[in-house]
Amino acid sequence: MVLKLKKWNKAFALVLAVCLCITTAVPAFATQQWTVVYDVNGADKSGNLPKDETVYDSGNRTVKLHHIYKLISDGILERDELPSKTGYAWVGWSLKEDANGEDIIEGHEYTIPDNTPDSPITFYAQWGKIYAATINIKYGGLSIPGANVGIVDDPKSDLGFDAKESSENPGIYIGKITNKAHGQYHLYVFKEGFEYYNEPVNFDMANPQDFTTLVTLVPEDPNMPTFAMEGAKPGSLEFKKADDSHYNITFSINPEKGKTLKSVTAKVDGSTDPVALTEDQEAGTYTINADLKKKYTAVVEWDIVEVDEPDTDAPEITADLKGYEGDESGFDGDPEITKNEDGTYKISFKPNIPEGYISTGSVSVNNVTDLDVDAEGVYSFTAQAKTKYTVTFSVKAANPVEVSPDLEDEGITEVQTSGSSLDEIKEEFGENATLEVNPSEKSEEDISKDIGELNELLPSSDPDDNTSDDDNAQSIPGYSAFVEAMGTLIKEILTSNAVAVDISIYVGGSPAEKTHNGSVNIQMSVPSKLQSAKNILAIHHHKGQRRIVPVHRMGSKLNFTLQGLSDVVLVEYTPGESVSEPSNPSGNDNNSYVAYNPSSSGSSSGGSGGSSGNSSSIFSPLTSTINGILKSQLTKGIVSASSAVTASVSAPATQAAAARALSQAISQARINGSNNAQIAMRNISVVSANILQALASDAQKSGLNAYLSVDTMKNGVVDVRVQIPVSAASRLGRDINMASMDNTAVKAHFNRYYSNRLDVVALAQKGSFGIPASVAARLALPNAKAADLHFYSFNPATNAYQEITQTDAFFDANGYLHFNTELGDYIIISVDTLKRK
Repeated sequence: MVLKLKKWNKAFALVLAVCLCITTAVPAFATQQWTVVYDVNGADKSGNLPKDETVYDSGNRTVKLHHIYKLISDGILERDELPSKTGYAWVGWSLKEDANGEDIIEGHEYTIPDNTPDSPITFYAQWGKIYAATINIKYGGLSIPGANVGIVDDPKSDLGFDAKESSENPGIYIGKITNKAHGQYHLYVFKEGFEYYNEPVNFDMANPQDFTTLVTLVPEDPNMPTFAMEGAKPGSLEFKKADDSHYNITFSINPEKGKTLKSVTAKVDGSTDPVALTEDQEAGTYTINADLKKKYTAVVEWDIVEVDEPDTDAPEITADLKGYEGDESGFDGDPEITKNEDGTYKISFKPNIPEGYISTGSVSVNNVTDLDVDAEGVYSFTAQAKTKYTVTFSVKAANPVEVSPDLEDEGITEVQTSGSSLDEIKEEFGENATLEVNPSEKSEEDISKDIGELNELLPSSDPDDNTSDDDNAQSIPGYSAFVEAMGTLIKEILTSNAVAVDISIYVGGSPAEKTHNGSVNIQMSVPSKLQSAKNILAIHHHKGQRRIVPVHRMGSKLNFTLQGLSDVVLVEYTPGESVSEPSNPSGNDNNSYVAYNPSSSGSSSGGSGGSSGNSSSIFSPLTSTINGILKSQLTKGIVSASSAVTASVSAPATQAAAARALSQAISQARINGSNNAQIAMRNISVVSANILQALASDAQKSGLNAYLSVDTMKNGVVDVRVQIPVSAASRLGRDINMASMDNTAVKAHFNRYYSNRLDVVALAQKGSFGIPASVAARLALPNAKAADLHFYSFNPATNAYQEITQTDAFFDANGYLHFNTELGDYIIISVDTLKRK
């Protein structure tokens, strides 16, 4: 049984094997496929990356390599728009990223070998270093510049440098091929009418250096005339056959520094007669109708002119156009720099506001206090030798404002506002809100009356008049900010040529039912009546109040910022005395805004405001940017804080303490020969109307102007200072709170909802001061720039804030921030515009 079983098993195995051979399919050999990619391998200039979308297989193994050059005519190659590498030229492709000469693929085709893996095949660009070479061309009897090219360290490629048309002599084409000998090049030059040039040029690649060679071209026509030039170097030179017996020789002349062309004549060898020249002034060429086989010479004569050597002492000026990232210059044309007899320079420039933008502030120049602007909007100032100046002004994206056709006669055809101003209006009034400019309903009689009343409040032009006209002027809303912005007092507002417009918000074509109290940037064309006016201001009528607004002229545009919208009267004014800082201020009279650090014992003596070097001042000496309240008094001198009374008065102020402080301040003012006395007090809150009126009365009887400063102390140093003009404050007939408070809660509240870096100055005065107040405070805003700060007055009762404009903010040398405000409450100071988280 066992044997039978074995035999059956053998038979079964045989049958099974046959069956398996019959039913099991033999697998076919898989067809290999490849794709190709190109790697530009270090190219640093963008271009069109080579692409090959062919799928290669055993029946198609030949890859036509993408060439970085393309043939444009017989022997002439032009670079394709492919990526390139600075200082190098493409020399071929390799399968290795860092190949040498032996690994560069021969020719322009590559056959994929058997057994190449299926993965994509990468061809890496290979680059050869370029060395300088200059090819000069001689033809028609004259040598002229040909082209500057680059010889490439490339032992294998048939391209050594970029084939190109000569930039200095169009019509000459230069190319070249190499042989396999490293460093030997065959130079190819083509010029119509001449035989091809193809000769070897040796270049030592082992010791590369600048290379120059001269190529002589032989004319195809042996009868072609020749040409020479005396007294100048040729620019271009062309020979064109005119007829069977003549050629037209056309040439240009290279200009020479310090010379102007006097005359160009032509002569022909063997004759004294002049040869006719045809000049093409537009093309800058001359043409001779030349006989065959003759030599012609152009004779050039020059006039010598004086060439101004560059002034190495001249100042430099650049523009910093904030808020704009385009390519336009900050200048309208080039600034003019002229030297004065005393060695200084006058720089004149006109700012450029890019199309679609609006200026949002004044023009400033670093370290310049005498910046002036004329009726054409051209600014000028006196500059020092070898000094760099930067003109700074800001712009925002602009939106057009609808202008009534009735204003065309006034020359007002274009008005714009900043995009941010319009966004705020639309947020408050809805998306249908628009801004419109129409003629004002104010009559000429009303305008003249308003201007007359304002003129009565302006400072007297009589130098012997010691009345408190300055305080009267300070009572004009916006006056101190105007003085600060423009750097001058107002002597008189002129009634002639006044132009009144109404700037209002319309919703759905109808006037808005409520007023807008936010700030609005306005830019408009200069009215016809004011075209020749050098000094222009705006009188803004809003909520029954007249406000003086500074107007900046930027070329053919006027720029100003309104707080609220309503009637605006644009007028010319006569400036009064300048309030710029005297040069090199010294002594107490010019160091009026010096704070003090009382001693730990509570001494009432002020900090040193003199030049002892131990000053604990938080205010640097007055600069051209200090607030207008004090600047208007500079020419008369101001009592410094070191000589002011610093009485320790508990809050609120008492009549006796204030009177005692004023009495001592008056005495000190007389000792110093000053017309102004600053009363310095600390850690008080409310100053009553009665105290203010008494101080004003006593100061007036003494013939002095009084200023009250109140310091809130923290850890023995000044934390916040608030200053007001006493006379203007007394006319309000109400109490003023001059203290500061804790800011912790409000600061935390704003930090919770806004992403800005910010700090808070908490003023105890609720609502408006009623007069301009100057504030100095220590802030926790390290490295902040005053120009980047935005100011807001926040009322916790209504949980609303409004922006404060024209604050004239600056940081002093000790890090205190100075700013002006008519609003009290919590002053939010943020870096950039407030942005919700």
